Amino acid sequence: MVKPHRLLADRVGSYADEARAFMRRRRHHRRPYIRIQYVGGDAVEIPLDSAVGAAIGTAAASLISRSPAPPAPPGASDPR
Repeated sequence: MVKPHRLLADRVGSYADEARAFMRRRRHHRRPYIRIQYVGGDAVEIPLDSAVGAAIGTAAASLISRSPAPPAPPGASDPR
C-alpha cells in the first residue's frame, strides 16, 4: 500500500516538474532568433544577438523595406 504522504509528494513533485519545463520553454521562445529551414527539412536556429544573426537580420530588413506593397485582396474596397 502506498503511504498517503508519498502519493502527495509525488503529485506535487510532478506538478513542479511540469511548471519548470513550461518556464524553460517560455524563456526559450522569448529570445529573438532566426530560423533557417533547408530544402531537406532540416532547420537551424541562429540567435539574433550573434554576428551571423545580426547580418541576416539586417539583410532581411533591407529586403523587406525595398519590396513593393502587397496587392489588395480580391473584393477589398478602394479607399479613395
